[in-house]
Amino acid sequence: MESPIYMRPLAAKDFSLIATWLQDKEFLATYDYVPPNPMSLMEIVSLWMRYLNDKEVVVFALCEKSSDSLIGWLGFDEWDRHNKVATLFIGIGDRTMRGKGYGKQAVIELLRYGFNEMKLYRAQLLVLPFNLAGVKLYEGVGFVQEGVSRQMVLRDDRRYDLLHYGLLREEWEKREKDI
Repeated sequence: MESPIYMRPLAAKDFSLIATWLQDKEFLATYDYVPPNPMSLMEIVSLWMRYLNDKEVVVFALCEKSSDSLIGWLGFDEWDRHNKVATLFIGIGDRTMRGKGYGKQAVIELLRYGFNEMKLYRAQLLVLPFNLAGVKLYEGVGFVQEGVSRQMVLRDDRRYDLLHYGLLREEWEKREKDI
């Protein structure tokens, strides 16, 4: 089956749409564990420049094939080349594209890129436990929960754990055949 999505390098034309997503509190609530406050234009520009210039970051635009439209972005940051480890991130900013399995397809393609092109030994990520779709996706492609930072995140006057997941190259190679 052909993938309904594709990854491409970020382009200047993507900035304005991504900027709107980074100002969307609902999107930010599960995108990261930092407070989901809409980002200022300066914060967005700073993040954008990091995406484009930081040697520890590999980032792609996530696009739907049928419409050729930008629906999100994904990549790896905190890339430790010596240890061959990087932290995966993904955000589907277009609300109409969530729940269609695009995130899973995108993570699979990103992991292929990470393990084959970047020569990673380990991919890792952090996820909030109330991001049930994210937890299901990550476990579904083979990530293993390795730890918990207890009550690390404060949201709406309530404390939440932060879950740590990892996936090793040999685990991915065994799992990829079945995905």
